[in-house]
Amino acid sequence: MEYTKMIPETKGKNAVLESVISMANNERIARYNNLLMKIHYYEGTAKQREKYLQPYLKIQDGDIPFTFTNLTNKIIRRKSNVYRKAPVRYFDSEVSYYDEITEEKNTVMKQAERMAHLLGVPAIRVFWNKNKFGYRIIRYYELLFENDAEKPSAIMYPINNGITEPELWVYWDYQNHYVMDDKGIPVKNQAAYGVNDKMANPYSKFNLFPFAFCHESMPFESFYVSGADDIVDANQKIDLALTNLNYAIRYSAIKQAYIKALNLKDVNVTVGYNKIMAVEGDPGQTEIGVIDLQLQLTEMVDSIKFQIQLLERNNDLSINWGIEGAPSGFSLVVQNIDLLSGWEDDLDICRKWERDIYEIEKAVANVDAKKILPDKMNIDFSEIKFPVNPEEERAKWDWEFSHNISTPLDYMKSQSPDTPEDELKKRLEENAKLTSSIKAAEKPKPLTFEERLLGANV
Repeated sequence: MEYTKMIPETKGKNAVLESVISMANNERIARYNNLLMKIHYYEGTAKQREKYLQPYLKIQDGDIPFTFTNLTNKIIRRKSNVYRKAPVRYFDSEVSYYDEITEEKNTVMKQAERMAHLLGVPAIRVFWNKNKFGYRIIRYYELLFENDAEKPSAIMYPINNGITEPELWVYWDYQNHYVMDDKGIPVKNQAAYGVNDKMANPYSKFNLFPFAFCHESMPFESFYVSGADDIVDANQKIDLALTNLNYAIRYSAIKQAYIKALNLKDVNVTVGYNKIMAVEGDPGQTEIGVIDLQLQLTEMVDSIKFQIQLLERNNDLSINWGIEGAPSGFSLVVQNIDLLSGWEDDLDICRKWERDIYEIEKAVANVDAKKILPDKMNIDFSEIKFPVNPEEERAKWDWEFSHNISTPLDYMKSQSPDTPEDELKKRLEENAKLTSSIKAAEKPKPLTFEERLLGANV
């Protein structure tokens, strides 16, 4: 997509304007390449990630392979805790069918949270699909701005790869909606892409287009935020260090072979664990041997571990290289106090996502499903819970039971969150009946001589 096609022809299109357009195109290409690199490090194959290491370490076919780690994927998942458990949504008036028409929402939001930590600002397209809402995460898109640098006036994103077929883009603004080619010209068969005959935004009366933007953090003087640039950069360096470590291990194990002989002035010397080093010697002297390079493997391993620790600490995570025994729940809380603080910050961000998405849902439901959703929605996110040992778990529930904070039904819900409440109540009733019948069938304990003497149970 060229920005020149998106700017109307005017007499003032001069060298300055062309420079601005060129800079915008260069910025778009750089942003796309950066996004693609993050995606490759999060979910890509080894082949896709090789190109990011090749400029720093040339490896030929048949040589030792690159070493790759999944640090980016692991850290992004560990940081994403808001939607780890499905939240509960409340409304200012009753709407019994909301869970039915949004059955995919929690799954999409869990992935959107991860994409926000990875990419910075993924977009979510909300649409009506037969009898329920559909949600689509859009990772790559382009925005247009008019008067407010933090509020886009239009969005466009590709709907095919532009390789096996011509590149097509979907365009939305507050009044218009259509599909266009890579020159910015609307295609002829708009109905095939779900666009109305007038190429109009059907939600224009609500002053929105159906996209919510999930910022990882609140933007400052710019719409975009960086995402996981630091994580991917560190992952790249750690992969490079691990590959060099594997090289060093092989050198250390096999050593460097050499040959010392006559008349080797014009011989090209190549170095490698699987190559012989040729060295010119004195007349009549020939020698073959190996050189021990005395590589500091322990120091190299410690350096890699330090980089991983620094990366985890910078992302509010704790790492242990071996803990003897099981830590208590309180110990885990102390170790992850920064993670808890980050989670509390994320809650406010995610509440804004939910508000923005709900405003779009109300418009889409009104136009496409002829449904009126309640005016306001509140959301209750689940708290982070760390694993505890059985004694701590039992003591916690005993304390809550004794202070009328929780009931046996609450306990069963926590153990079987996907089981319907009616089924859990039925189990409780059956357990109570079984316990009563067992107690009734128990024979009374015979009295001891002392109890009989003292008149016990008389």
